[in-house]
Amino acid sequence: TLPVLPHARNLAARGVVLEVHDEPQREQDLSVLRQADGIVAISAALRRRLIDLAPEIAERVWVEHDGVDLRLFDSRKLDRDASRERLGLPDQPIAVYTGRVNVEKGAGVLLDAARLLEDWKVVLVGRVYEEAFKKTCTPNVIFTGFIRPSDVPTYLAAADALVLPSTNQLPYAAYTSPLKLFEYMASGRPI
Repeated sequence: TLPVLPHARNLAARGVVLEVHDEPQREQDLSVLRQADGIVAISAALRRRLIDLAPEIAERVWVEHDGVDLRLFDSRKLDRDASRERLGLPDQPIAVYTGRVNVEKGAGVLLDAARLLEDWKVVLVGRVYEEAFKKTCTPNVIFTGFIRPSDVPTYLAAADALVLPSTNQLPYAAYTSPLKLFEYMASGRPI
């Protein structure tokens, strides 16, 4: 249940609530949080950090953890072989990563591992933020680019293993709540 908003600052709306996934980087961002009627943080650690930065918002900040719609991961609809056929993926071991393909999310770590997994296809599902990754990867790597979130369960179902290669280089590693981890668990595949 949502807390009662302390006041509505905008008469055209009942209240302004912001969902925050990361620590504010600029004073302007913090100013916006101070003006919001409610603030949703994705983890308790992030909530604590926001309150450290602006103690006056404490009563307006609450935590709503990430979650998934389990109906999207119905194993009767998402058979591994049927998913591979639908996606045009080969019949060999497949490791899948979903999300932003960048250094902070550990894409370099995964691409280094792909060099050791010659018999595996390594599929990175998501927008590629560093084009150099495409130039330096091994032939067993597939980049899909951005796909609709509704198609993610099919890629997960096609996998033999799911990968979460995040490193401490992720600026918000201390208070992240990776949605992909919950999707991975819902898919029932090894992580």
